[in-house]
Amino acid sequence: MQKPKVVLCGVEDDGAFVPEIDIRYNSDREMRNIKFNESKDVAEFGRSLFDTDTIEVREKFIALYLNRANELKGYYIQGVGGVNGVIGDPRLIFAAALKCLCSQIILIHNHPSGDTSPSDADIMLTRKFKDSGKFLDIIILDHIIITANKYYSFADEGKILGGLGDFRKDNYTNTKPMISSNPKKVNHLTEEIKFIRRFVGLHNKIKTSNAILTFIKALQKSISQKLITKHSSFVKHINYIQDTLVEFYNQMKGEKKFKIEESTLAKMVAISGSEEVYPSVGFIKTFIGMQGKEISEEKRTSFLKRLHNAANNRKIYPNDPFADKLQKIYNYLKSGYKPGQKIGFAKAELSGLACICKSHDKAIGNIYDTKGKSVRRCRSGKYSDAKRGACSYNKGLAGIMTAEEVANMKFDLLSFSGEWEKLIGKPEKNFSMMIHGEPGAGKTVLLLKFTKYLSSLGSVLYTTSEEFGSATLTEKVNKYLNPLPSNVTFTSKLGIANISDYNFVIFDSITDLKISLEQFKSMKESNPNTAFILIMQNTKGGLFKGGKDWEHEVQIAGEVVNGVIQIYKNRYGNKGSMNFFDKN
Repeated sequence: MQKPKVVLCGVEDDGAFVPEIDIRYNSDREMRNIKFNESKDVAEFGRSLFDTDTIEVREKFIALYLNRANELKGYYIQGVGGVNGVIGDPRLIFAAALKCLCSQIILIHNHPSGDTSPSDADIMLTRKFKDSGKFLDIIILDHIIITANKYYSFADEGKILGGLGDFRKDNYTNTKPMISSNPKKVNHLTEEIKFIRRFVGLHNKIKTSNAILTFIKALQKSISQKLITKHSSFVKHINYIQDTLVEFYNQMKGEKKFKIEESTLAKMVAISGSEEVYPSVGFIKTFIGMQGKEISEEKRTSFLKRLHNAANNRKIYPNDPFADKLQKIYNYLKSGYKPGQKIGFAKAELSGLACICKSHDKAIGNIYDTKGKSVRRCRSGKYSDAKRGACSYNKGLAGIMTAEEVANMKFDLLSFSGEWEKLIGKPEKNFSMMIHGEPGAGKTVLLLKFTKYLSSLGSVLYTTSEEFGSATLTEKVNKYLNPLPSNVTFTSKLGIANISDYNFVIFDSITDLKISLEQFKSMKESNPNTAFILIMQNTKGGLFKGGKDWEHEVQIAGEVVNGVIQIYKNRYGNKGSMNFFDKN
């Protein structure tokens, strides 16, 4: 069967060969109805474009062109390579995309080796397509790597909405995953998922301080009631949400747009879509709400119609754990209920339905350090550990603060000024910062200039295992630290100097010093009054060694390229840049 295809051709004009992009469509109705909802559908279609005899022999690069509804407009086999590679050319692919007026693109290529893991070249190329599409208003939905029986999806792995290097600089307002795997079906969303979804919903929205405070209060209530605990699978994400909201609230003056960093947004979106309530539960909740009420014929007919349509459209599958309950509800409303009567279900059946919809709740008493005393509910809705007397208003809670107390916390900030304030802002005294870049980009020069500035604010410990005791370091120190500050100390390894004696500690680099993420977390916890500046080494693909977990752990992150530092993550607001080669 011939499929819709985008091809390149040429025309001759006055004896000259003029390249022209030509779009040819097949009128086959079946092919015009192709729509992609999941990455596995894309992978299956992609395999159909390969010869089964060559998919494990030669690489091929293909672009699928889609409209806004994820419907296929056509495809373009842009390049055919050898066993070890193929060149994907963004210019050719976007030229055809503009010609056929597509809104979205999915990239596909195969790995003859049978390993679907993306190479550094695959990652860099995907980033290049992503950046190019941003300026042309064409979205790169996914990049699929396929083999004869496996596939890898950049979108499923969270590497399209911000997970890859410079993708974090994108500013997409669509917070729904474009192509995602099947979510886990549940009776009700876990408390953490609810708050993560609510947090994602704030992205790019203008909010008032009261709206943010209401969110903080709700989150604090769930934490205080132990609905969210330190054993939660998403405790790190909840802590991040709480810290981010508190910082945002403290910086607010009236209304303000709330933005989530794209790398974090991608992870949050993926988590928020990891659970989905059984559609049957929604119908059961609606029916429970009808109990004891007389409903109109119009309402009864509407409910039956929606239930019938859900079953016909396979939103409710036969293997749904509550399908039998829905069948009983359907039969009751269809033939057992008489107009003019109140909705009534057998008590045992009704109790069973209520249990399905009831969220898991934990004893509020667990959050109190009651020393064995019982906990009672007061009329005000608060809790007390006393049998008689006033309610305790959180004062009886172990390690819990009210939302107002959290939101009005004051922080000891550093009085940065000049170029450093423009670059970073005014961070807390115990801030942590990560810098990465290619060799020779100027990281050491930046560190020494930063060290000189920091020495005016406190003592600095500069730890460098690679350059310590070298002529190059001595030359740079004489050039960039003059006049030499007395409160700056250099060392070659950990353990020689006591970190707690310094206001600022620099590690150059984390890789050379062999510091693990857990070690760094322990250092921060043991030295709450110390700021840390970390240097990360870049990989060949332009990313930094150690992974994104390091980036998540610090408040500030920046990249150095040819003497210019660009701050792309900063919980203190500023995302400036500085050409420090030009700065004295």
